[in-house]
Amino acid sequence: MWDRVIRCVFLLLIVLAILAPVPRLRPVQAPNPTGNLEQVDGVSIIHLQGDPHEMGLQQGTLLRDSLRELVRDYLYGHIIADCGASRFGLLNQARLLDKEVPDDLCREMQGIAEGANLSC
Repeated sequence: MWDRVIRCVFLLLIVLAILAPVPRLRPVQAPNPTGNLEQVDGVSIIHLQGDPHEMGLQQGTLLRDSLRELVRDYLYGHIIADCGASRFGLLNQARLLDKEVPDDLCREMQGIAEGANLSC
């Protein structure tokens, strides 16, 4: 049951990070010059290129503020504080899921965390 909850939380975090409005409308450049973020009719569009880790770095860099806010407010502020989930329990469940996640996706998620300056 917990693995299903963790999967849903991961998917929700990714979707929310992608859909979250960018707080400032300033041009942002990713470490790889091919990655960029643009606003089209209020929708954030991310252009990425490279291997999975490079694309993750670009996503993390371009969405840094939104991702950090999402982790702070939703993960720590809601899931852990409001719902009473244990950080240790969530980490254990994430480690169990880690074996099922394809290597390319793991490398991309690692890049996202690095680009957003979030610990893994």
